[in-house]
Amino acid sequence: MPLIRLLTTQRTKSTCCRQCLGRQIMGSNRLNQQQQRLLPIQPSVSFRSFHSSQTSKSPIIPLPAILLGLLKSGKLVSFVSLSSKTSLTLLPHTFRRDKGKLVGKILAGIPIAGLALLVAVGLDQAPNTSRLRFIYLSEQEEQEEVEKAIQELMEPKAGLIASSDSEAVLWLQTIVDNLAKAAQDDVRDPVRQYSNSQLLPVHENDDNDGDDDDDTDLKQQEPKKYEVHLICDGNTLNAMCAGRHIVMYDLMMQAMDYDETKIAVILSHEIAHSIQRHFVETHGFASLLLMLGDITRGVFWMVTESFGPYVNQKINEAITGFIALESEYTYNRQLEREADLVGLQILAKAGYDPRVAIDVWTTMAEIEDRIKELEDEQVKNSLQLQQQQQQAQQSSRQQQMTEQQPISVSSMVENLISIWFGSSHPPSQERVEYIRQHLDHSIELYDDAIKLNGEPLHFDWNTSLASDDSISQTSYFWGLLHYFFK
Repeated sequence: MPLIRLLTTQRTKSTCCRQCLGRQIMGSNRLNQQQQRLLPIQPSVSFRSFHSSQTSKSPIIPLPAILLGLLKSGKLVSFVSLSSKTSLTLLPHTFRRDKGKLVGKILAGIPIAGLALLVAVGLDQAPNTSRLRFIYLSEQEEQEEVEKAIQELMEPKAGLIASSDSEAVLWLQTIVDNLAKAAQDDVRDPVRQYSNSQLLPVHENDDNDGDDDDDTDLKQQEPKKYEVHLICDGNTLNAMCAGRHIVMYDLMMQAMDYDETKIAVILSHEIAHSIQRHFVETHGFASLLLMLGDITRGVFWMVTESFGPYVNQKINEAITGFIALESEYTYNRQLEREADLVGLQILAKAGYDPRVAIDVWTTMAEIEDRIKELEDEQVKNSLQLQQQQQQAQQSSRQQQMTEQQPISVSSMVENLISIWFGSSHPPSQERVEYIRQHLDHSIELYDDAIKLNGEPLHFDWNTSLASDDSISQTSYFWGLLHYFFK
């Protein structure tokens, strides 16, 4: 019906009968709806801050997701290892029977097929760096292993754990929460604006009728929540992060002078370990090396079986030592370097000055040198003490007491060195050098973060009260550090 004719009809109905007033209103509503259909639709405009969203990486190998999820498990590694060892053990005995060539080919192909399966299933890309690696534990298995490891660590120290509502723990938790906001993004992405309620872009829902006034293409995504545990044993210079658990020792806080930015350097390094999944990566690399070791042992076994158990035992020890050296030291140093550099970017994007990282690792290098000097001095003192004991010919009871003193101190020093300055960690001076090489880009990220987000959240607490029951400063190592650096 034409629009003018429709208007005339509505006016006639309204003048002829007053009882049709209600129908006039209904008719006018229909008219408005028809007129609105004739008008061009104006798109609604909304404004929001732009930032690059994190891209989802496609799998390196196009295996079906369901099949990949079923195969990516620690049980697969155990099954492949067991089948490979069994086939290689039976392989030398198949050539003595009829049709041994066919059976031998099948047995020889089992380890090769198993190794190819492990490579195909375990190949993965590390976040933030896109480095190729091998992962064989599912996220559920990883969580179970992490919870088990944390429980084994915390149970013997139950009486030394600070309360979760103590000021020291709340101070650490505030720093961790600031870092967690930046850790949810790829460190290669530009700095964006963060808030207490994180808003990330998502695709618009097609079923939405547009009735909501809020911006429907935004949703809230909270950063990963970490739980902080503070252990006050007074003798351990260490910090660690496994899964959602962060463990900090009081001696590390004291060595960092309770400085917020210095502690943030340590915590960003540990959080980088967590988001890079270095815990399961170490397991995956070791599993692959063990698989190669089993194949190597099986090959040697076919040749050295007649040499007896002594030769085969030495071969096994050499292979096991090589695997331990590569997985525990060489490969772990590569992971530590990656955690240093990724943690440096997280530190800067969270609003902490990355230049402080140079001071932190320089201090750690000085502590490392001092501890080594102290260890040499303790060895000399121990030898001199033994000579004095022999000359004086003291009683056996006094000799045992004096002999225990240098041994106990030496063991404590060895414990400190092995925890933070062990062979699995790069030397602190080496850390300073490669952090300097990547410092310029981190400073740019830090400047952008301050412009967009301002200073990070700060929790005020009185560090002079750190000598209370929550933090202990009466340990031997605290006195040592206080003597060297105060």
